[in-house]
Amino acid sequence: MEQPIETFFRFKKKQGKRLNDHQLKDWAQLLDSGISVTELIELFSATNNSPYVASLYKGNKLSDFLRDKIPSLQLSVIEIAENTGNLSSVLKSISERMQENRELKNEIIKKLIYPLFLWLMVVVFSIIVKKFILPSFLSLYMQYTRHSIIRWEYIVLDFPSICLFAAVIGFLLSFICFLINRYLQLDWLQMSIPIPCRFWLILNQNIFLVESITELISAGVPFVDSLEKLSFMSNIPFWCRNRCKYMLKHILLGNSIGEIFSNHNYFDPFLQYSIKLGEKTGDLVFSLLNYKNQSNLKRKKILDKILHSIEPAMTLWMGCNLGLVVYSTFMPMYKLINQMSMHFPIH
Repeated sequence: MEQPIETFFRFKKKQGKRLNDHQLKDWAQLLDSGISVTELIELFSATNNSPYVASLYKGNKLSDFLRDKIPSLQLSVIEIAENTGNLSSVLKSISERMQENRELKNEIIKKLIYPLFLWLMVVVFSIIVKKFILPSFLSLYMQYTRHSIIRWEYIVLDFPSICLFAAVIGFLLSFICFLINRYLQLDWLQMSIPIPCRFWLILNQNIFLVESITELISAGVPFVDSLEKLSFMSNIPFWCRNRCKYMLKHILLGNSIGEIFSNHNYFDPFLQYSIKLGEKTGDLVFSLLNYKNQSNLKRKKILDKILHSIEPAMTLWMGCNLGLVVYSTFMPMYKLINQMSMHFPIH
């Protein structure tokens, strides 16, 4: 097992304004090794002249030190863990969640680099053809012939404008959705209209909900109390609060957890099965953790399929666009050569 002092020096090399999953694991490991919270903060603040050590001696908590270093939801869980005494297990749970989110984000960025490069090359090539290449050919063509250029040959030249227009429309739609979610607090999955990627949205929402519940359970909060705390947290999405209020209401009416999950389309079938299995085995936490792990794998597989399909789609689009560029460029050039050969016959 790594010694506490080794963990300390490894932590200091990576220390920044916000804590990442590696650093939180180091916190948990040092706490497991027997170091108190005050000693831990004292070690990491010694070289920075931090006022947090003095504030700990005055009665402030570890959550005050972490207030600007981790997301607000995880901070709320740590505040609960300070009262229940399960700080080490909570730090491990939060670090695992942050690690999964970091790996997912890095995977998306890595898979989107090549499609974005293709898209950028199409835009740049279209602009070069529009501004420099084709105008020269067209001016020469109009000097030697009276024929007009077919208008649809310019379709490729509008590609940058089309991309910009689509980006503006996408931004406006995203902003409208943000306003609706922020002020009207509309849950899109409650609407009867068909929503694209409905399964994907439900999967991501359920993963977030299960992660939030398991973090509270790891802090020592029972399942029902976890739902109650989540239903009143202001720093989580409103749909998550609505789910928790819905479940809490039906639990108080006497329904079992399995019945609640199986009687609503908020929850995907695998989550419903996991909850029923957890009720039968008496280990609901294990079933929730298993659902979270399996759902994260499923989410990665779906993302892989989507991102892998983007690359050939962008390649096909680039090929079609380049074909139009070539036709728009060389067709006038071919006509120009024919006209010039009529005026200047080659012997």
